[in-house]
Amino acid sequence: MAISETKLKAARKKAANKGQWALAAAFDSLLRDTACLDARINLLGAMHEVGLLSNSLAPYWNDWRSAAADHDLWAERCLDRLQESDADYWAVAGLLAMPLTAVASALSQRNYKLLFVRFADSYKDGRWHIATFAGRHQGRVIAPVIELGWDDERSIVEASRWRAVILEEQTNTGGSVAEHGSGSYFLRAKLPYGCWRIHDEPFAVKNEWMVPKAETALADYP
Repeated sequence: MAISETKLKAARKKAANKGQWALAAAFDSLLRDTACLDARINLLGAMHEVGLLSNSLAPYWNDWRSAAADHDLWAERCLDRLQESDADYWAVAGLLAMPLTAVASALSQRNYKLLFVRFADSYKDGRWHIATFAGRHQGRVIAPVIELGWDDERSIVEASRWRAVILEEQTNTGGSVAEHGSGSYFLRAKLPYGCWRIHDEPFAVKNEWMVPKAETALADYP
């Protein structure tokens, strides 16, 4: 079902009544131009940031990102914004629930190198894969860094962005590289909820977390 202006105004009123002023402002911006891609990304980012869950976000995802062409445009715009800014959390959150293939394709077009894939797990969410991409890798510095985590449906369940990571230790085991260091201007968004904005954050990928690229959904990533 299409997201109507009436629905947007009602949701805007609800956000204002709760004192969620950044979200209300995002609705105001979209209501001025309901076809604006940046305004749509901002709204979904703001909705995620205040803790709204997938059942609230799904109607917007389904209306605005239902076709492959929509996926491509959306991914490209989010990544362009993340190339330009160290503080665009809404662009990070805008990648949630996107098909992994669309975002990986946009990263490849921007010459991001896939450094490694690792797994993570939790009692509640089970196991998922997380890939680390770098715009450039010079000596001990990788920057900017994009991380994508996906589920069994190859839908993105978490996304992160670092301005830069400085590697302090690097080991190579069986072709898999383990990295330890620290990063700056870390942004992370996760489903079903979770919002991080951290100035300085440790960075670590251990050997035991590594997953061979060939065994993942990114086996064909260049």
